[in-house]
Formats: sequence, structure tokens, C-alpha cells
Amino acid sequence: MRFCALATFWRFATLHVAPLIKPPLAVLLPQYCKVLDRSDLVGVLRCGDSSDCREHIGCLSLIPTKLRIANNYSSVLFSFENIRDRETMTGPAKITSKTGVEEFLSKYDDFLFDCDGVLWQGDVLLPHVKETLNLLRERGKRLIFVTNNSTKSRKAYTKKFAKLGIEVTPEEIFGSAYSAAVYLKKVVKFPADKKVLVLGESGIEEELASEGIQFVGGTDPALRRDIKPEDYDEIVPDPSIGCVLSGLDLHINYLKLSMALANLQVPETLFLATNIDSTYPTHGKLFPGAGTICAPLVLASKRQPISLGKPSKAMMDCVKAKFEFVPARTCMVGDRLDTDIRFGQDGGLGTLFVLTGVNTESDILAENAETVPKHYMTKLGDIFELLN
Repeated sequence: MRFCALATFWRFATLHVAPLIKPPLAVLLPQYCKVLDRSDLVGVLRCGDSSDCREHIGCLSLIPTKLRIANNYSSVLFSFENIRDRETMTGPAKITSKTGVEEFLSKYDDFLFDCDGVLWQGDVLLPHVKETLNLLRERGKRLIFVTNNSTKSRKAYTKKFAKLGIEVTPEEIFGSAYSAAVYLKKVVKFPADKKVLVLGESGIEEELASEGIQFVGGTDPALRRDIKPEDYDEIVPDPSIGCVLSGLDLHINYLKLSMALANLQVPETLFLATNIDSTYPTHGKLFPGAGTICAPLVLASKRQPISLGKPSKAMMDCVKAKFEFVPARTCMVGDRLDTDIRFGQDGGLGTLFVLTGVNTESDILAENAETVPKHYMTKLGDIFELLN
């Protein structure tokens, strides 16, 4: 049935459409249809001169049963139901063999890694992660560690890596706390006489300090208490505060939220979030994420924060600017579909999903899956194990 539909399509295209199309798109013949893995379903249309149509009208995913005619390129061209990725038709490729690993590694020069749920769980390093990272370095791959965990600065993360027996430099780490600091310093040119009101831990404070940005709140012991009756009168907008920055705050309370809300009622005050993750995976379980800290402020202030963590474009722009990698030769490795994998896909990167964190194999194989990785494997350490 599918082959009959494809044959009918080509007969119609050759007889009725090809004559209307201007060079170099004048010839649309079967021999110029590059058929991919699912030859009965998916093809990439190529021009009459055998060059990739991406140069002229973009690469088209063709589904013969979903034919429609679109007016484009000053001619009548064939287009089909838009498919975001070929993976949505063929499914993600599970890497289970040495050959599969070799083929996968040959596609990429740079690797972006999430940390929690990919490299470790809590303070426990996952099996053969160290060996896998060493193997990648030996093969000349560049490693970049991109995390939404704002509780630690880059310096603190290097200590955690060292404790687990992995050598990294601060320059190889790009966390959401650092992303927020860079955004304030480089993008919005945050005034030197203004302060940031922090809802978060020392990681945010250290990164803000590294960029010369003043801050209040955060780990201040004076704010780790219950609200008092006199606070209701004393909590008012502070003219010295130019930004409220919300991250994962392990000591969040009503007093801190009240101070943040008071300042957010000033329209000129920036509202930023290191990330808006709903959950935080650690020790093999899920705990409330940074998104639960800013959620009350979103509801009360009726304002949305600019997120500087995965999967935001703001973070991707910062990472690309710093490391200058080629997206098509770069792979994002993560355990979470709505942050890690979406971050990679939106940035034009390849994606590798591992089953040691938040999401499961059934999540990516479901018919209604919203985010589907290009590749997946049981754990990151499989790279080392399958090659040895």
C-alpha cells in the first residue's frame, strides 16, 4: 500500500508539478529521492542536479500519505506534514553494541553532560563514568559539564568531581548560577550600584561575586527564621535592589518570599531564575526543584522569570558563545527530557538520553512522547563497557 502511494505520488509529481518548477528544481524524479532508514515512509527530496534541496527550500521529510501542495520558492513545490526529527518516525536509536558506540562517537567532537542523574546520584558515582570520560578525552573529545544545580559554584563542582576521582577544571563547567551571573554582567549590563536579592544557596553568591555583582539575601543567617509581626510593616521595596534571582533554596521561608514579592512589585526590578526545574533528582529519588521556589512568586506577582538554565535559549546562547562548538558535531547527554534533551534539540545538537535519572525508557517510546532523543542507552558507563 505504501509503495503504491509513493508510486502514485511520483507519477503525479512528474506529470503535473515538475514542469511548473524553476531550475534547479525542474526535475523531480525517483532517482533523486534519497531514501532513509524507513524507505517505505520517509525520504529526503533532492533536486534535479542531485544537490541537497536544503540549499534552496530546506530539507523536506516526506510522508506519502500526508501529501499537500504548498506555494514556495516562487513555484509549486511538494511539502508534507512537518516532522521535527526523523526520530519521531523511526524512534530513538538504542546503543547496545560496540559497533553502535563507535558509530555514535564518530558523529561528535564535543559532549555536553548533565551531572545529577548522568554522572552520579547524590554522592555516588555511577558505574564506569570515570572510565568513559577518560576514554572520550583520549579520543580527543571535548567535555563540557552543564548543570541546572545552582547550589554549587564552578569551584565547588570541581571539588565534588575531585572527590569522586574525576579531574575537571572550572572552565569545563557551566552551571545555572554562573549562567545567571554572566547574563547579568554581560547581557543586561547590571548597574554596579544595584544589588541582587538572592533566593538560593552559596553557589549563586559565589558566581555573582566572581562577576563583581553585589547581592543580599541568599545564605544570610538573619533571614533563616520565621516572620515576625513587625516584619509586615518593615518589608517594603528596597531601592538598592535591581533584581530578584531565584534558585534552589534549601532554607526557603515565608520571610524570604515576602521580601522578594515586595521588590517584584516594582516593574523595573528584574526577575530571573537559575532554572525552573519542577524536581531535583538526588540519592536515587526526586525532591522539589528550583521551580518550586519561584512558583509562589510567579503566582503572587503575576510575573514570569527569565530562566537561565536548561532548556532556555539564554543559557544555550551563553554556552555557545563561551565554547564556540559546532552544534551539528556536539551532543547533549542527559537524563531528563524536558530540560536536558529539549535543551540539546532546541540548540541544534545531537542528544543522548540515559536511564539513570528522572525519565524512563517508556517515556521516550510512548506514542505521544513530546521529546524524543536521537540516541539512548541504559547508562553513560555503557560506552566504556561496550567498547571493552
